[in-house]
Amino acid sequence: MTSFGPIAPHLLNQPLRFPSSQYPPEEGNRWVRHSLRDINEKSSFHDRQYSWGFTIFRTVYTPESNEAFPEAIEALHHFANDYATGELSVKPRLNQDPLDPAPNEELARRFYCDIVEDEKESRWSKP
Repeated sequence: MTSFGPIAPHLLNQPLRFPSSQYPPEEGNRWVRHSLRDINEKSSFHDRQYSWGFTIFRTVYTPESNEAFPEAIEALHHFANDYATGELSVKPRLNQDPLDPAPNEELARRFYCDIVEDEKESRWSKP
């Protein structure tokens, strides 16, 4: 099980603004920084501290689901990564600095899926 430590403060807070800053003034108010702050503040509410994701209960065990289940988990990871990093693919406007990718990459890195499965206990498994 992967465990994470607290999120670094420079990813949570608005970066210092200097005249030559490479990031736009709204950098500190981005949704991704708010999400990282929420993860830090609410990490004591669950077993997987400093992370976000889903607990998936697998209840069907058939030859078809044995093939489809890993593909579904992989797709979920892909969607989570797109969610976390999607705003980085938007081109900045003319004379607008690009966004700092570090908070987005950190949010994507902290995604997890706990999978709970027990084929012996499932009434949907095929012998």
